Amino acid sequence: SVEKEINISKYTPGKIKVVVTVTNIYGLTTKKTSEVVEYKDTKPPVCIIKEVDKEENPKEWTKENRTITVGCNDGEGSGCTREEYTVTFKRSTKIGEIEIEDESGNTSICRVSTYVDKDPPICTVKLTGTKGNNDWYKNRNVEIELTRRDDHSGVAGYDLKTTAQPSYNGISTATQTDVEKITWYGYIMDNVGNVNECTSGSFKVDTTPPQCTISLSGTTGNNGWYKEKKVSITLNPSDALSGVGQTGLSTNATPTLGNVKTGTQGDTAGVTWYGRVQDKAGNISSVCTSGSFKVDATKPSISWNKSAGPHDSNTGITVSTKCTDAMSGVSSHSGSEHIASPTSGTKKTHSCTDKAGNTVSISRTFK
Repeated sequence: SVEKEINISKYTPGKIKVVVTVTNIYGLTTKKTSEVVEYKDTKPPVCIIKEVDKEENPKEWTKENRTITVGCNDGEGSGCTREEYTVTFKRSTKIGEIEIEDESGNTSICRVSTYVDKDPPICTVKLTGTKGNNDWYKNRNVEIELTRRDDHSGVAGYDLKTTAQPSYNGISTATQTDVEKITWYGYIMDNVGNVNECTSGSFKVDTTPPQCTISLSGTTGNNGWYKEKKVSITLNPSDALSGVGQTGLSTNATPTLGNVKTGTQGDTAGVTWYGRVQDKAGNISSVCTSGSFKVDATKPSISWNKSAGPHDSNTGITVSTKCTDAMSGVSSHSGSEHIASPTSGTKKTHSCTDKAGNTVSISRTFK
């Protein structure tokens, strides 16, 4: 018998019929024909990857383009469309893919180690604090945090500062105290030199409550009293940063905030005025007070009593006045006196002073 191998790869895919012709030494021949067999190549080609380019072998990261070539082996199949496939990776990727194909349209994906990083790292500047009014932060210092991320070569350096000057000193947290206006900047760099920056945006912080005092304006009398007229009360608010927003002034120990800064106080045996201030950031002051004070703005009342005693020229008459004061009370009073001979006409003046120092006089002529 005779055996012979025939490579049919160049005829496939397709229908194959094998014809065998046998000739003896006398020239006589015999032919035999096989049945028709349809051959199809369904097996994908195999990747030929250099050891250095294999997926499991990491490379040094680079921000430059990286070109990698793989080979194609289709065995006894229909054959590769090309012996080598070359791809230049221009985007960020750690593991790249190169597709190879045989003549029958079967494909394989060759996974290769690329380690290309062209994307800048990512950062944000995060503010943590209590939001107040008018875009202010209030109550406490603001915490600043630089968040950072790089999905490829990794973060190499970063910094958080208040100047627009890149640096990479490794600071990622900070605290901002009272300030009228400020911006924090974050800087970040990855391991191949890609850089990025981020900002907090402009913000302002007022953590200090406003202050207030209450002043009294009036005529000072005796015995700790104000006299003669009502006392003017003035709330004196102050805030060094965001400024005064609302004020409250009243005899209530918790004044309602609004726009009240002044008041008046009439007669009182004792009263305290209270004040509060809210700044434009929303911080509220402690309650300030006037301290207890008393006001007697009303003069005492004085009037003549009816004359007393016998009405004859020998003994004369006794005259007197009555004095009252409803607030501070009577301090001094002329009282009564005797007029021996009022026939020719005698003018008498009596006075009364209350404990606050208000004085009233009354005059009359007696005949």
